[in-house]
Order: sequence, then C-alpha cells, then structure tokens
Amino acid sequence: MHTPKNPTHVLLVDDDRDEQMLFRDTFAALQYDVELSYAASFEELHTFCEQTENLPDLVFLDINMSKQNGCDCLRMLRTLENFKRIPIIMYSNSSNPDNIDECLKLGANLYVIKPSSFEKIKSVMREIFAKDWNSYFENNGSTKVLSN
Repeated sequence: MHTPKNPTHVLLVDDDRDEQMLFRDTFAALQYDVELSYAASFEELHTFCEQTENLPDLVFLDINMSKQNGCDCLRMLRTLENFKRIPIIMYSNSSNPDNIDECLKLGANLYVIKPSSFEKIKSVMREIFAKDWNSYFENNGSTKVLSN
C-alpha cells in the first residue's frame, strides 16, 4: 500500500473519538508512516471532500453513526469522480449479513468487522496495507469480509 507518495493518507469516518485514538495508536505501533484525517459525521465528510486537495489513499467508514450512517457516506463518496479508485473499507461492529451485503453492493471494497483486541487490529491493518490496491482496481477486484 505504501506508495511513493509518503505518508499514506488515511481518512477515518467515525463519530467515536476512542476509535480515532485507536487508529492513531495502531499505526504508531506498526510504525506506519500515515497521515490520518478524521470526519465524525456525514456533514464533516462532505466538507472534507469539498475542501481538500489532498485525497486519501484509503477510507475507513463506520456504519453506525448518528444522523446519516456509513452507508449514506459510502453512497455519497462513490458518486464523486475523485473517489472512484480510492479503496473504501467499511469498519464496523456489525456482522449483520444485510449490512454487509448493502455495503458491498454500494461499492465498498472491503468489509471489516471490528477486531476484538489490539493485536487483531494490527493484524487486520497489516493485511489491508499489504494489499496491492492499484492492481485490485485494474482487475476489477472482488470484495471480501474480514472478521476477528
């Protein structure tokens, strides 16, 4: 995943501040060179998309947020030309098959059920960052689900 454009820019869309700290701590523990941006709501994500020139390399979306949920965010992102080839990873506590199916149909590239331990979170991040996302898009990659 690490491209010549370092650091890797990750956008986390999650209204849980603890989750934001957990992402920061995970990347630090893995010693990944990551620029981490946050949006805590659909509105913040919309503003980010309108105002940023520094597009993310990866987007992580939580499903369960107040007001508009992660599926609404995913739907909006997939309408934006700049986000068509950016991997979008749903990152949720929900293992509900209906949620998973909806997200994959809306264009999520990966669905991750939030791991239950810090070691498992690091393992999931290693797998995500090891993926060759460029060839994934060139070969019309398939989606999959990672669970703890």
